[in-house]
Amino acid sequence: MSLKKGIKKLINKIKGIPSGMMKPWYDELYAKTLELNNSRNIKTLSLGSSHGAYGFYAAKFSDNAFNLSSTSQDLYSSFELSKSLPDGLEKLIIFYSVFSPGYEVQKTKDFQVCAYLKAFLNIPYKYPDLKKAELDCFASAAKKITSQKSYQKIRSEQGYLFSTFHYPPDIKLFAERRAETHLRENLRNTNQTEYLKSIKEICDKDNISLYVVMAPAHVEYKNNLPPSSELFKDLFTLAKKYDINIINLYDNDSFEGKDFGDFDHLNQEGAEKLTLMLKDYIGA
Repeated sequence: MSLKKGIKKLINKIKGIPSGMMKPWYDELYAKTLELNNSRNIKTLSLGSSHGAYGFYAAKFSDNAFNLSSTSQDLYSSFELSKSLPDGLEKLIIFYSVFSPGYEVQKTKDFQVCAYLKAFLNIPYKYPDLKKAELDCFASAAKKITSQKSYQKIRSEQGYLFSTFHYPPDIKLFAERRAETHLRENLRNTNQTEYLKSIKEICDKDNISLYVVMAPAHVEYKNNLPPSSELFKDLFTLAKKYDINIINLYDNDSFEGKDFGDFDHLNQEGAEKLTLMLKDYIGA
């Protein structure tokens, strides 16, 4: 493929949702970033992947809470964000998922997310030379498109993203595929969980309470995975060693099918349930 055709393909990919291509998330992240920049006196902040983005309904937690979790935000990105936490922050919530132990977004098919994280939140590429030309192209295109105010179509409240998910026709088959993909990242285990140690050190230095939330998941998804004692063994070990607070909602049986929009993302009803649980656990 020629360079010209390659660039055109990248630009087309970021402009819309062509058949067979993933949805771009630059508009969601940009809308969230704008809202963050206009927020004041944030006392509670969430970081982590889309499980947090669609799971933590910040406005139901408190007026001073903000959801900075975002699609495909790996633990490296959460760590980089923790380096510049809002002044006066009291609580930091990190969402931790089945795939977290080995997930490095820059090495996946969703690598373009790194361009948006760098463009809007100043997160440096973990691997400076990996797919740099493509990433720079995505970042440039994203900035041009957001300047056209496409982000205004996004519904966001204190960083919580309102969205609608739909189960595929064959629930068992697609749940199995999703679980298989996440288990692959779990077993890859590139020691990503170690970033939690560094985040804990930052929090301790600034007297911030850190809570790591094991995100809930649909029973059809969990039926295709090993028990949580295996999936989260590194988290349990590290948390015990460094006195990190874990809130295990993955094994919480109160989450039902009606709380999910798909196999591992909560819908609005489920997000409200999760948020009120967190409020009970740690206080607003």
